[in-house]
Amino acid sequence: MRKPLLVFGFFVFLGAYALPYEPRSKGVKGESLKGVMGESSFVVPANETPSLQVSAKNGDCNSAYKLGMHHFFVSLQYNEATRWFRLAAKCPDVRSKEALIAALLTEKNQTSVTTEIDNLISEIKKIDPERAKKTEDNVRHSRK
Repeated sequence: MRKPLLVFGFFVFLGAYALPYEPRSKGVKGESLKGVMGESSFVVPANETPSLQVSAKNGDCNSAYKLGMHHFFVSLQYNEATRWFRLAAKCPDVRSKEALIAALLTEKNQTSVTTEIDNLISEIKKIDPERAKKTEDNVRHSRK
């Protein structure tokens, strides 16, 4: 069974620690946790989806991240969210890796994603050891 509310808590946790560290120029324009909790800035209009998908497939991390957030919080298509977060996580930014971890925590079969989550935490450690520690602690807590 998926745990979207637990994972939502994970995103709130990440927002408290991770979002302030992201430079404005690297973030997806107009997005914040306020948008997730209220008037969602993760809504992707149907006419914009094809161009975002093309951009994401061509390596645009922000487009992939935005599609992942849209599917996770708006359309509630967790498999699609994971797909786009995997593309975004190939880029060297922590935010996308943390989002992918949160999406993977919704998977029914946690044994199949444990190694992937551990690898993502290792990648985060190379970029920001402090955030990696916080993420690792939160993952441990969510698995209890």
